[in-house]
Amino acid sequence: AAVATLDAMAADLSFIEFLRHVKVRSDDPLNPVVTAWEPWDYLTEQALAWESGQSEIDLKDRQLGYSWLVAAYADWRARRGAAVALISKGQLESRELLQKCAFIERNLPPLMKKSPQTRADDIKYVGGGSIQCFPSTPDAGVSFTFQVVIFDEAHFHPYAALNYAALRPTISAGGQFIALSTADPSMGGHGRFRDIYYASKRGETGYTARFVPWS
Repeated sequence: AAVATLDAMAADLSFIEFLRHVKVRSDDPLNPVVTAWEPWDYLTEQALAWESGQSEIDLKDRQLGYSWLVAAYADWRARRGAAVALISKGQLESRELLQKCAFIERNLPPLMKKSPQTRADDIKYVGGGSIQCFPSTPDAGVSFTFQVVIFDEAHFHPYAALNYAALRPTISAGGQFIALSTADPSMGGHGRFRDIYYASKRGETGYTARFVPWS
């Protein structure tokens, strides 16, 4: 009974409360260490926006901690029963982001761990929650239904338009869509991410457009 109560308490944690228990891997290439997630003001503001269910298009600078935050959000939603899709530029990038989700889960306090089934391309929880990762290919995510769809570094996706079209029914049915990216200079003023970002700024999509500079 005590264990069941602890499981229920962990399931009821808000995303901000969950983040207080999250550990991440430092960026030191020579000596990476496990360290507590840092609640910088802009990341806390972002976490609250995502927790509210807000769909967003986030244009950001590099090295701002977004990849760990979005990995933690994917894990938090999956632990609560949601089916989450992670779409990245390529297979290596998609699996790297999924492994951040797995790292967060492994390094939670013992009483919070759920021990999901973790494979190269998915994490599945008892109770139905899951995280699946896909490279940006013409048929990424086709035939699946998700409650949360995350495009990571979306401006660099070779098939962003096709992926968005395939997953839009899920999003339109009430799912949450999060696309975040730095700008790809080679794309100039083109690309599906850019189009959706500026359409969102004009109020045409129902998504919030957020710009997060290095400063």
